[in-house]
Amino acid sequence: MKKYSLSPIIIDLLKEYAYYKEDKGVLPLSSSHVREFKIGKKFAYSTSSAINSVHSQVSKLIFNQYISKIPVNQSATAYLSGKSYYDFIEPHRNNYFFLRLDLKNFFHSISKDIIERNFLEYFSNDPISDKCEQTHAQAIYNLIMYKLDSKSDNSTFKGCEILPMGFPLSPSISNLVFRKIDLLIEKFCDEKGIVYTRYADDMLFSSRGKIVPPPIFAFFGKDTKKRKSYDPPFLHSKAFYEEISYLLQLGGYKINKNKVKKSVHTISINGYTITGSNYSDIKGDIRISNIKTKTITKLIHELKVNKDDILVFKKCFKKEFPTPKYKKGANDFISDFCTNQINNKLVGYKSYIISIVKFDGDKDCLSTASRSKYTKLLEQLDNSITKRLK
Repeated sequence: MKKYSLSPIIIDLLKEYAYYKEDKGVLPLSSSHVREFKIGKKFAYSTSSAINSVHSQVSKLIFNQYISKIPVNQSATAYLSGKSYYDFIEPHRNNYFFLRLDLKNFFHSISKDIIERNFLEYFSNDPISDKCEQTHAQAIYNLIMYKLDSKSDNSTFKGCEILPMGFPLSPSISNLVFRKIDLLIEKFCDEKGIVYTRYADDMLFSSRGKIVPPPIFAFFGKDTKKRKSYDPPFLHSKAFYEEISYLLQLGGYKINKNKVKKSVHTISINGYTITGSNYSDIKGDIRISNIKTKTITKLIHELKVNKDDILVFKKCFKKEFPTPKYKKGANDFISDFCTNQINNKLVGYKSYIISIVKFDGDKDCLSTASRSKYTKLLEQLDNSITKRLK
């Protein structure tokens, strides 16, 4: 296997990095230059402004020169050029039974041992220079990893070295180190006739199964028992769940038991809906969820009947309504905020719908009704944007 060494360009750039010493190489990051914050319930991290520019430039070069050339498993769909969330959900539309699993603390569960075995193996163990004994692999390790100190609020991983969620290379590295687990899960699923894809910490499985016709008495109203119209698939069994759990534990990963989702025929995930099929001659489809399209439709309607952006924003996005810190100029702040947010949302919704329409052009994954609906929504969004930008 080819071992990569840091290029002269990267070494020269590192000389401008506060955590680089010519005789010691790249030093581990300290908490004084790393900011800890939360995105929802998850902890994330970013480098401070004092080192962010050089750290980001070095990370970009490492990605372009090395990481982008290392293969990932075909089931991985996140953080990859030419792939999107649609590639995560589309392969499942011609199946009928669905299972969604979420990996608990995905990024921060990627341990030092996993990084060394599954990522640093691609990098040279030769010294980075004649003046420094640090290896190329060790230098990269200190650029991508961070040890949480005793002051960290992330109690689960306090004192541990983690691959920080929020660092520029973490997403790509997560795909590389998860490759072996992806392969094991993919092999097991192939043997069972199950489709598997993964988008970061989100895992989706699907399969076909046996549909059970209703008893003949049901047609005459004589059978009052509630019966399932299908035989329970292996995908929804305890045995399947335990096997996936076992394979994940080989890499130190755990399933978030609170986010397990089993579905039949239809499943909604992160603003999208898959309507499956159990028959080879009937295709399934994907679409934007009804909740999402109702929000878009409501915004378009409110903009037609109301000229006050504050009122429109309250009616459509009540939970996002701002609370100014100061009374002075509060009304102007709220007004500008609502106007800007509405403009941004209109443009965002337009791009959102265009993206699924373009994907449909390649995959033929939308129903006729959805195509018609999205064409109409795009026309309405265009009209709203044009009126507001006059």
